[in-house]
Amino acid sequence: LLYGQGEGREIYAAIGKAADLGAHPGFDAEYYLLSNLDVARAATSSGRDPFAFAYDHYQLYGWKEGRNPDAVFDTKGYLNAYGDVKAAGVDPLLHYDLYGWKEGRDPSKGFDTTAYLATNGDVARSKVDPMLHYLQYGALEGRAAPGDTTFGFGNQG
Repeated sequence: LLYGQGEGREIYAAIGKAADLGAHPGFDAEYYLLSNLDVARAATSSGRDPFAFAYDHYQLYGWKEGRNPDAVFDTKGYLNAYGDVKAAGVDPLLHYDLYGWKEGRDPSKGFDTTAYLATNGDVARSKVDPMLHYLQYGALEGRAAPGDTTFGFGNQG
């Protein structure tokens, strides 16, 4: 922020760059770079913002290569479990966010969508993506993530 109150600059800094990128809120750029060292090296040599580079990589190549966008969502597992999504050739994270959780689909073996909503009535009533809720609030609030708790078990590049 060039103009305005100082508090605005502090809030902007606290929110971080990821929100400014227009990235999917379930995409964890730090996780993605730490889990994909080849992408991290490419981001470093690109001269671009590494978080923006990571998100662009995921959108253009990452999900197609089976790379996971965060510690909960299993790209390969989701596409293998839901052949219709794989056949459609769409970003599985975006599919889950827009349709999958509403259809009772699970983002990984480590997160049971239906069970999370059943044990967290407030989340069910709010009609928000349960995985995203867990990533942004649930884990910090100490809520359990029903499933086998094997997050991020897909292979990373």
